[in-house]
Amino acid sequence: GCGTVSLFKNLREHPGIQFALPTSTDYALVNWNILPLKSEVERTNSVFKLGSPSPRVRGLSNSMMFNNPFSKMILANMKQHVKVIVIACDPVSRFEKVFFRQHLCKDAAGVSSEPNQTCHSSIAAALDDRPLLQRYVVGSELQHLRQLFGSRLTVVHQESLRHDPQYVYDSIATIVGAGPFPPRMEFIRYNAHMGPRTGLCDNASQVNALKEFFLPDYEAFESLVSDAGTPRWMVERLRRTRCDRPEEIHRRAPRCPGNVTPSHRMCRGRERMQASETATLE
Repeated sequence: GCGTVSLFKNLREHPGIQFALPTSTDYALVNWNILPLKSEVERTNSVFKLGSPSPRVRGLSNSMMFNNPFSKMILANMKQHVKVIVIACDPVSRFEKVFFRQHLCKDAAGVSSEPNQTCHSSIAAALDDRPLLQRYVVGSELQHLRQLFGSRLTVVHQESLRHDPQYVYDSIATIVGAGPFPPRMEFIRYNAHMGPRTGLCDNASQVNALKEFFLPDYEAFESLVSDAGTPRWMVERLRRTRCDRPEEIHRRAPRCPGNVTPSHRMCRGRERMQASETATLE
C-alpha cells in the first residue's frame, strides 16, 4: 500500500533497467525453498538470455520479500551485486488502505472482501484488534534490513515522490547504476484509490489513536531517512497522513490533472512553494 506498483512500473520505463517479469510481483523471491526452483531459474535466464541486448541493470520486484528470511539472507550474501530499494509511507494511511481492501466487511453477514482475512464492520472496531494492527508494524523490520544490507539499502519515502518525482527517480536509477531517466519523463501514480474510503479522516480521535500505535514506525522511518541526508523540513512532513491531503479525500477538491500523476508542473509548484516557505522559516 506504499506505492511499490508505481515504483516498479516507473523504473521499468528506464531504458537501462530490465525486470525479470513484466508484473510487479516476482514470486521467485518469496518461495520458502532454500534454493529456487529449476523452472524459476530457467524463466529468469530466458529473460536475460545470451545474445540479447544486455540492460545495464537487472531487477526483481516483490513487496513481500522482507517477510522471507531465506530471501533476505541470500540477497545479503550476494555482497556488491545486489542493491535493495524499499519504499516506505505513512503507516496510518497504509493501514487504512489495506483495511479498506482486505479487512472491511463487505456485507452485514461479516464477510471479508479477501478470503481468510479478519473482517470488521468499521475501522473503529479494528482499533481494538491489536493482533491485526501488529501485523502491519514494519519499523523494526526496516532497521533489520539496514543491518543486513548497510549502504546497499536505499529507503525512499512516498512523501518525497509526491514532492519531486523526477529528482527521486533519477536518484534511484543512479544509485542502482542505470543513470538518470530521459529528460521530461512523466512518472505515473498507479493503484491509488481516492475518496473517503473508510471514513477515518472524519474522526480525528481515531487518526490520533492510530498515530500513537504506529509511533515506533514513524520514529524508524525518520531515523532512516535522516541518516540518508533528507532535509529536516521533509522529515517533518513524514507524519502527514492522507487526511492532510484533501485532494485525496474529497472528490471535488483541487487535484493533479487526471489524478494519476504527481509530476505535473502545477502540482509540483504548489508543493515546492510550501517547501520553500518552510525552509525560509528555518
